[in-house]
Amino acid sequence: MLSRVPDFGAFVISIDFELLWGMRDIITKDSPYAERMRNEKIVIPRMLELFEEYEISATWATVGMLFARSRSEFLQYAPTIKPQYLNNALNPYQEEMGEGEGDDPLHYAPLLIKQIRNTPRQEIATHTYSHYYCLEKGQNSQAFEADLISAIQIAQKQGIQLKSIVFPRNQHNPEYDELLIKHGVQCFRGNEQHRIYRPRSGSEQAYRDKAYRLADSYLNLTGNHLIRWEDVVEPSGLCNIPASRFFRPYMKQGAIFEKLKVARMTRSIKEAARSSRIYHLWWHPHNFGGEIEDNLAQLRDVLACVSHCKKEYGMQSLSMREAADLAEQYKYNNSLTYG
Repeated sequence: MLSRVPDFGAFVISIDFELLWGMRDIITKDSPYAERMRNEKIVIPRMLELFEEYEISATWATVGMLFARSRSEFLQYAPTIKPQYLNNALNPYQEEMGEGEGDDPLHYAPLLIKQIRNTPRQEIATHTYSHYYCLEKGQNSQAFEADLISAIQIAQKQGIQLKSIVFPRNQHNPEYDELLIKHGVQCFRGNEQHRIYRPRSGSEQAYRDKAYRLADSYLNLTGNHLIRWEDVVEPSGLCNIPASRFFRPYMKQGAIFEKLKVARMTRSIKEAARSSRIYHLWWHPHNFGGEIEDNLAQLRDVLACVSHCKKEYGMQSLSMREAADLAEQYKYNNSLTYG
């Protein structure tokens, strides 16, 4: 039991596993970009191999619909209360689907989920049941709770207890924190602590902020976004493991920028290790679905840096749930000592 702040840094990975459910309002299954999603069946096993090689924990925030083995199972677990988005393009329940993973690998993924579960140190978390948008007009707390229950139930059928959540498009709605606690969710991934990363609806996205976020991936414009252990547990009791950096996909046209991007990440990881803070890296599998070898080579460079920091500074690789467990132990024991 921890009576003081952990004296080591932590490296946390969360991966938003969503396939077409995450971009169905932007692209179709016939769009060129959809090929990157089809390549997830190649990318995910390769990432898992690297995680095993470097002894890396990761949290896979998985859309609940991907657990379904058939269309009938998908409908069986669908919530009775559904979001009534003002923008109807966001409604996933109008999506044309096949009958299962065999004929529709963009909407189902039970075999990939099984492979993730069978890899050591991997946590299955939720990305909501339907890739639910918590800040879009037309949705409400009743629909969110129904969606969350569906995600929990379809995971429970496979023996998975969901303790962590990543909000689709990073739309954290604080009004729903009590519902998360009520249903046993322990932690979430908050946004980077800077105004350009604040949670917002799709209609509120500003091109200026998008450009600034892009530049920030290569140049240190907003800081390292490291997390102090004592800041993880929020007053509500929910744990927030905020993002530190989005792992942008490899750009074939800009080798110099790629070196800057990797250096930005590795410098921050080393600083987290030296200062006993948390560094939280995230991405989607489809981000690695183009230029696969180059993306995986960059991931290897990052994990090699983590391996060095483990040996040099005692850094640990943790899932979101593991990081939250440690922060809660410290908070609980500290309250007993000083309360």
